[in-house]
Amino acid sequence: MNKIKYVPILKWRAAEITALTNVKDEDKQKMMPVVELVMPTSVPLYKKDPETNESIKKIESEMRLEIADKFTSKRVGSITEEIKKAWGENPLFLDFSLLYSDDTNKLKTDAIKKVLPDCSSENLKITPVINLSDSPAIVDEIFNQFTKNIVKDICIRITAPDLLDIDSLNQKLESLLKEKNISVQQVHILIDLKYLNDGLISQYKKLFNAGQSITQLNDWKTFTFASGSFPADMSKYKVDEDVGSEPRTDWLFWSKETESKDLIRKPLFGDYTIRNPINNDKLLLLQSSATLKYTTKADWKIFRGQKGVNEQYLAHANLLVTQTDYFSGKDFSFEMSI
Repeated sequence: MNKIKYVPILKWRAAEITALTNVKDEDKQKMMPVVELVMPTSVPLYKKDPETNESIKKIESEMRLEIADKFTSKRVGSITEEIKKAWGENPLFLDFSLLYSDDTNKLKTDAIKKVLPDCSSENLKITPVINLSDSPAIVDEIFNQFTKNIVKDICIRITAPDLLDIDSLNQKLESLLKEKNISVQQVHILIDLKYLNDGLISQYKKLFNAGQSITQLNDWKTFTFASGSFPADMSKYKVDEDVGSEPRTDWLFWSKETESKDLIRKPLFGDYTIRNPINNDKLLLLQSSATLKYTTKADWKIFRGQKGVNEQYLAHANLLVTQTDYFSGKDFSFEMSI
C-alpha cells in the first residue's frame, strides 16, 4: 500500500472502464481507485399503449422497476469480469452507495453478497467502502463479508459534516471498530469533501486540519483526502469560442495544505477527475455537447462544442495537439481508435 499515490473516484461506466483498462501497468501500482457502482440507464423511455398502440412515455416508477430489474438480472453478474479485465489484481475500493431501487437496502445487500464473493474467487483485491450514513443492514453485510474472510480490509468514507465534530467522529470510529472486532490496521480512511462549492472552499483548511485529529492517524491502512471541483455543467463557456480554463481547485488546495511540515500524516490525493461529484443520473438522459476537457497540472482546458455535433470532438482534438504550451504529447495517454 505504500506505493499508492492517487485515489480517483470513478463511476463504473463504459468510459471509466476503458480509461482504467488503458492505464499503464506501472501506473496502476500507484493508484487505488474508488469504483462507485451505478444503476444502468439504457432502458426505453417509451412503451406501447395496449389500447391505441401509440408510444407513451413511461412514468418514473415504471422506469425505476425496469432499471432495478436490469441491474439485478444482467448488470450485477458482469461486474467482477469487468474489474478483472480493467484492473486485474491491483487493489481497488468498491462503493455500493449509489445503487437504488424501491427497496434500496435489499438491492445493495444482494449486490454485496454477489459481487464481493465473486471478486474473491477471482483473487481480486477488493476493499468495500462503508459510508457513515449507510443503513445498519449495509454495514452489517459488509462486515459479514469481512468476518467470512471474503474481504481482507474495509474502507470508511468520511464527509465534511463528519469532520465538523471531530470528537464525535472519533467516538463513532472507535465504537464501530470495537463492535465489529476489527483493528485500525485493517481499515482505510477516505475523507471525501465531495464538491468544493464556495462554502467548502472557505472551510477547506479547517476541514483538512480536522482530518489530522482523527484518532490513531498513523495506524490506518491508508489515509486519503479527496474532493472535486470540476463544474456541474459547461454553460459558462461559450460554444466555439476561445478555449476555456477551469482551475483544479481540489489539487491546488490539497497541494498547498500538504506542504506543511506539521502534518501528523500526509494524506493521499483523491479527486473526481473530470466530473462533478454531485450525482445526477438524469443528466445522462440529456443530449451532451461535443465538449473536450484536457487536464494540466493546474487547470482543465475546456473546448466547448455544440450538442449532437460529434464531429467537433475531432476538430477540438486537432486544435488541442497544436497547444504546445500545455499539450503533453501523443505518448502521454493512450490513443483511442474511433
